[in-house]
Amino acid sequence: MCAARARYKVTGQRGTGLADILKPDICVIGGGAGGRAVVETARAADASVALVATDLLDDSGRIAAAALGASAARADLLRHSESLGFPAHAPEIDFDRILAHMRETVAGSALRVSEERLVALGALVIRSQPRFIDRNTLDADGTLIRARRFVIATGSRPAVPDLPGLDGSVFFTPDTLIELAELPRHLIVLGGGGTGLALAQAYLRLGAEVTVIDTREPLGEEDPELAAVVLRRLAQEGLSLHAHTGVVAIRASSDGVAIDLKAGADEWTLEGTHLLVATGRAPDLDGLGLETARIRSTPEGIAVNAGLRTSNRKVYAIGEAIGAAASADHQARLVTRNALLGHRIPRDTLDRVARATFTDPEIAHVGLTEAAARTRTRQRYQVLRWPYAENARARALGHSEGMAKLVTDSRGTLLGASIAGPQARETIALFAYAIANGLKAPSLAQLGAVSPSLGEIAQRIGVEHERKAQDGAGTARRLRFNRLLP
Repeated sequence: MCAARARYKVTGQRGTGLADILKPDICVIGGGAGGRAVVETARAADASVALVATDLLDDSGRIAAAALGASAARADLLRHSESLGFPAHAPEIDFDRILAHMRETVAGSALRVSEERLVALGALVIRSQPRFIDRNTLDADGTLIRARRFVIATGSRPAVPDLPGLDGSVFFTPDTLIELAELPRHLIVLGGGGTGLALAQAYLRLGAEVTVIDTREPLGEEDPELAAVVLRRLAQEGLSLHAHTGVVAIRASSDGVAIDLKAGADEWTLEGTHLLVATGRAPDLDGLGLETARIRSTPEGIAVNAGLRTSNRKVYAIGEAIGAAASADHQARLVTRNALLGHRIPRDTLDRVARATFTDPEIAHVGLTEAAARTRTRQRYQVLRWPYAENARARALGHSEGMAKLVTDSRGTLLGASIAGPQARETIALFAYAIANGLKAPSLAQLGAVSPSLGEIAQRIGVEHERKAQDGAGTARRLRFNRLLP
């Protein structure tokens, strides 16, 4: 028996037929970013921790997409470089080299998710399909675990819709993107959410013809004002987008794939060479025995309270397992400190973590949107806007479309921020920090941002709040009084 395993083992009673049982301080189910963060946080506190998963997930789909998007952005820059002072030209695309870049990026990231690294931290790693056999016990292929606390961090899988003919067709998902070994001549994308549109834009910029089909409004999950910024850019770049369009049937064709479509009274057939299904993700909860453990769940994910605890008080759940788009590793650190040390989890923790859509321009968000503030707050709120066109750095980059929106309560406390524009995923971190620390909008005005920089957007929107707050009789009276002073 290895030393790490011996540390967790409790021997069953002789002659009872009971298996030996592991009793770590905490057991995490799932080998993605959230699971690894539980291990790191627990071991930093010198707690015993076991990780049970069939695989250690390296998030290769998202990483490959990021590498693809970076290559596509360079190609787009070459096509539109006149305003920056050198001749624009159509780039020569070496798709084999782009694939190599994607694979190298994924391989480099995989180094940080190895089993050896987790074991070196002092964790016990069990590769198996876990299953609860009662409220307190997890079965990992014959190894029983009765941890003081469990954390479910199983992540998600692509949600593939049940469409006529899809099962018999060759298609890709965002997770298998790296297997697409050639640049599509005509890529059809099912799904107009953030992931589908980001991938569609990347292939479009690399020279493919791309058509996106969505049964609803594209980017319908985003703030409509900000979504419009992105959709305008995509239309300018030549993306063909069919909204409110249903798929009647899918079948093979001489070119690759044919899809029968219907929108209202109109019906037609679209042919393409490749098919990408990006219709969202679903929590990966199959086979966990949640009902046996008395853990409530829905198709959208495991039900948790404000402290990320499930209906079984010994079990927490985080990340995409609860249907949350927010960062699982951030939640992992919160629940691990709560489980081991009793640290309080903020009631609004799900609102404190930023998320982003990696189109160009990007959309990033933290806290309450304007629509959420309208339905969730019982007090007055206000919305402030600041356009990218007012930012010198954005204009220097040649990308001045977009805006930042700030939602505050009547006292100026930050409730949420949303951004559509270049590097929104970076700029949103300033707002996320402010919201997490309960700061008020005037605090942003005190930000000592470099000038020119995109960080000035946060500073200027804070100044705008101050300006509006001073538009009142009280300010006028104070000014008149100060004029009387020597």
